[in-house]
Amino acid sequence: MSVRQLWEDFSKYLYLPRLVESRILLQSIQSGAGQMLWRQESFAYAQRKDDTGRYHGLVAGENTSVSMDGIVVKSEIAQLQREIDEEERRRIREQGAGGPTGGGSTTYPLGGNGGETEPGPTIKETAPVLSRFHATATLDSVRLGRDAGQIAEAIIQHLSTLPGAQVEITLEIQARLPEGVPDHVLRTVTENANFLKLRHYEFEEE
Repeated sequence: MSVRQLWEDFSKYLYLPRLVESRILLQSIQSGAGQMLWRQESFAYAQRKDDTGRYHGLVAGENTSVSMDGIVVKSEIAQLQREIDEEERRRIREQGAGGPTGGGSTTYPLGGNGGETEPGPTIKETAPVLSRFHATATLDSVRLGRDAGQIAEAIIQHLSTLPGAQVEITLEIQARLPEGVPDHVLRTVTENANFLKLRHYEFEEE
């Protein structure tokens, strides 16, 4: 996700922390991308992304300058590109050790060094296909409409508009009633549950 989009989201969505200024976001991204355990605990940072999906100026586990035009990259995607880069550098070294092979050459941008190039064929990155998403949320019973609306706006609408998307939403209710359930509430809830076609509902003892 672009840093600029992150800043817009923090400014737009009420459930996200309010940031006084963009400098706080940039410092947080700089800190996260510079963590030694970025693969497990944070993310990487890139200057830009080209039309093939390749990240340029990819940095992870080291200090770097961060701008609003940059991109926050998932750690697994950054690690995959680094592995591809290393494999290509190894091939280039082996070809160099064996002498000239003849013919023309193509340039290959090395990830993370800001645009250095070496001769050799370009490897096209094959990104993993992320085809499933799941999440669990605890909603405030007093502000159920607000919380559900925010989830619908921030998550569900983005997923449901994807081609072929099948989004299933399940609402789970658990109520602890230490003083028991009056007969009229028992009858009302049971009748409403039948009318709404709820599944697997029941009152029970502790």
